[in-house]
Amino acid sequence: MSEKKTNKLSVDDHYVRPKAAWEQMKAAQNTRQTVYLYGATGYGKTSLVAAFLGRKRYYYVSVSEGGIAKITQMMSVKAEKPTEISNTQMIFVIDDLHLLVTQEDRNACEQLIEELSGRKDVWLILISRAPLPKWLKSVFIRNIFVTIGEEELRLTEGEQEKYLEKWEVYPTEIAWKRMRELGGGHPLAFRIAAMRFKSIPETETTENREGAELHAIEEATSDMWDYLEIHVYDQWD
Repeated sequence: MSEKKTNKLSVDDHYVRPKAAWEQMKAAQNTRQTVYLYGATGYGKTSLVAAFLGRKRYYYVSVSEGGIAKITQMMSVKAEKPTEISNTQMIFVIDDLHLLVTQEDRNACEQLIEELSGRKDVWLILISRAPLPKWLKSVFIRNIFVTIGEEELRLTEGEQEKYLEKWEVYPTEIAWKRMRELGGGHPLAFRIAAMRFKSIPETETTENREGAELHAIEEATSDMWDYLEIHVYDQWD
């Protein structure tokens, strides 16, 4: 398995980091505590990791791509666990844990996470759409993960404004209020709305623009549901 940089985990040019989640990532890195990052589609879990790791060297795998076997194979050729903290820290990112269905896969993943969490030269980041599952809680209790969920990933009102500024979008007060009500700080919802706003002609009068923006928000809401249907619900059996 080769080392991957942020060309594997890309970051949107308009990305705004959620301060709450960012601070928890910093605290976890300082103590090398395993991070369990979870949230529904579009909350920016992978984007947060990509932005936080920046140009650092790290190993990224998805369990959907045989990631467990790849890491296990790589670790099997490493030296025995060091007894002291190493100056060279290895960073592992294991994504899509929610896709583990069989008990066999879960047992293998649990064993791997137990080993990596116990190493003093490793910082482990786990990503899933679901909260911490029961099959992983024994490892969680023994190793004390830092858990970062949807509440920490939501954009605050100030972060939402900053995000729209990066898009050079400045909605009217009524549209801005409607966006906050519908978006709830969900990063993907604001991305879709910003894209819709950019299609509104700048020549629109203030009165017409307000109506156009409200219509764009409704279209963005429909876009969001279509996205979830295709990329989430259609994947279920």
